[in-house]
This record gives sequence, C-alpha cells and structure tokens, in this order.
Amino acid sequence: MRFILVVIFAFTNGIAIGQERSIRNVDGYFDRVYVCAGYNAFLSLKPIESYEDCNDIAKFLIRNRDLDAFHFTSGMVEHFGDSTNLGRVAAAVRATHHSSPEEIYTRSARAIRDMMNTMSEIGDVERAFIYTHLLQELQRQAVNDSCKMPLGCMKVRKSFGISDILGGGLAWADDFEAKKLLSCILRNDAFITEIRKVLVSENVSVCLRK
Repeated sequence: MRFILVVIFAFTNGIAIGQERSIRNVDGYFDRVYVCAGYNAFLSLKPIESYEDCNDIAKFLIRNRDLDAFHFTSGMVEHFGDSTNLGRVAAAVRATHHSSPEEIYTRSARAIRDMMNTMSEIGDVERAFIYTHLLQELQRQAVNDSCKMPLGCMKVRKSFGISDILGGGLAWADDFEAKKLLSCILRNDAFITEIRKVLVSENVSVCLRK
C-alpha cells in the first residue's frame, strides 16, 4: 500500500507541477457576489451585529467559530454532508487528527477532485488551486508518514508553494504546514470573496498564531 501511495502521488504531483504559474481569477469575478456585513465583521474580528442575511456557509462559520479543530470539521461534515466538496475538504482535514495515512490520502484525493472541478467550472481558479495545493500537501505528508513505518521508502519533497500559485506577496503562507493553513482557511472561507482576502484577513492571522 505504501508503494502504491508513492507512485500515485508522484504522478498526480507531476501534473500539478506542470501547471505551476501565477494564477489569477478574471477581473471583477466577485463584483456580483453579495458579501454580508456580518461576514466582513467576522473576517476582521469586529463585533457582529447580525448575520441572518449571510449565506449558509458564513452562518456556519460564525456560529461555530469557538469549536476546536476536530469538532469544527466534524460539524462541517455533518452539516454540509460528506458528498459535497466542502464536506469532503472538512473530512480530509478531520482525518489528519486520528486516521491512517491511507485514509488521509484517500479523503484528500476525493476533495481535490471535487474542489478543482467545482471551482474551475465557476471560474474561481485561485480558490481551486489553493485548496488543491494544500490537499496535495496533506497527501504528501501522508505518504511520508507511511514511509516512516517498517520497510520505509524515500520521502517525497515539497515541489512548490502558495507563492508559486498566487505570487510572491503570499510567500509567508509557505511557512505554515498545510494542515494548519487549510484548517484556518476552512474556518474562515465562505466562498463569497476572493481567497486572497480570506488569506490576509485578521481572523486567519489569529487562527494561524494559535
């Protein structure tokens, strides 16, 4: 099984490397998307007066912001379902807390497929590549963790980072392990504004420092 994980990861990671470049959404893509005041306040750590006009994801993030990482992702899987792209990303992150490398790898693979397809179809390529990259990093770590077991194998090295996808302005993001960064993004991303704005928000910054 370890050999199979390494071979599969080497192939899929090679595809990602071939796509490596600075990715940008079409200008004005989010101009027509409504962003509720409650979500803006949530991202900037300001008092939230109301969030009833927010979308379902933003409401979930706000209501469950005080849960620990495991219970937050568990609640997200239960609320949105493990067959949705959001539920599958949450299931992959949750798996990093208690599951085998094989399960982490498999759940990440499902999430990669769904997130890439869904976000690319609607034109949000920045979000598609960020989630895909971080999920592939979970896979890479799963492969390397598997290699620590008896009859180990050569570890897979990191090929590129966030700054290679979204430009050098986000080079700081590469200092964090994928599990931590993806968890913090998941806790703050309502999918109604640019992923860049989510990444540089005060709430994500505080989450990363915990």
